[in-house]
Amino acid sequence: MSLDRRKGLVKLARKFDALIISDDVYDLLQWSLRKPVSCDRPHEMRLPRLCDIDRAMGSSANDPGGFGYAVSNGSFTKIAGPSVRTGWAEASPAFVAGLAHAASTRSGGAPSQLCAAILSEVVSNGEMQRFVDETLRPALQRRHRLMMDAIGRHILPLGANLCVSSLKGGDVFGGYFVWLDIKTEFSTAFIADVLKSEEDIVIGPGQMFTVHGDETSASFHQNIRLSYSWEAEEDIGDGIRRIGKTLLRMQENKKYYYELASASSSIGEHNHSRPQKF
Repeated sequence: MSLDRRKGLVKLARKFDALIISDDVYDLLQWSLRKPVSCDRPHEMRLPRLCDIDRAMGSSANDPGGFGYAVSNGSFTKIAGPSVRTGWAEASPAFVAGLAHAASTRSGGAPSQLCAAILSEVVSNGEMQRFVDETLRPALQRRHRLMMDAIGRHILPLGANLCVSSLKGGDVFGGYFVWLDIKTEFSTAFIADVLKSEEDIVIGPGQMFTVHGDETSASFHQNIRLSYSWEAEEDIGDGIRRIGKTLLRMQENKKYYYELASASSSIGEHNHSRPQKF
């Protein structure tokens, strides 16, 4: 979100006495779309988070306890390594104190104590910040650029659309994924079945991300989510090429795939080797 939209959302939460829980760890993973791969993090990539904006607005008459209206819900899994399964919450002192005294926290059963102790050390000595700046973000920037180049060659000519920038009119992108809007008569759930069966490629069909019961207001049946953080850099271009080849094949053989889609929602197993995941 742009800075204006972030401020507007916090004002809305204050007006209606609502709490915003923001999974904003991706704010730490942004890079320039045009500049060379770099450790630099320019000013335009450092927008204040919702919890920062809330605290900057000061106290509210509707909140005498000073709990605030925005909580940053961060995950070390996104910036330190998968399976760490440890995160943090950042909010007002009153809210953090209340969260620390919640039963799930006080019992010691929810946090991973070992991971938390290790992460506390690497955060306090600066190693985490260096890893994000010098290793993680440049690696994601390279991978994203490889995927975008391949999508431009193999998928966009087939009529697909994608969001190029994280901010409308901006020059930055961030995170782990690219969203594509596939212009086709087939659902992306069916396309995912075809890719798994014919190419041994796993993608995230848009239906996976639909809120159950709210499909009519936010439908993603023509969208797919592709991850550039999972596969080795040398495999990204080949995987996108094969996805494009499959989409073209489905366009050119619609009758066959219509019959296949109507016969079964599951195409069957291809093999037991490790599939490529996008």
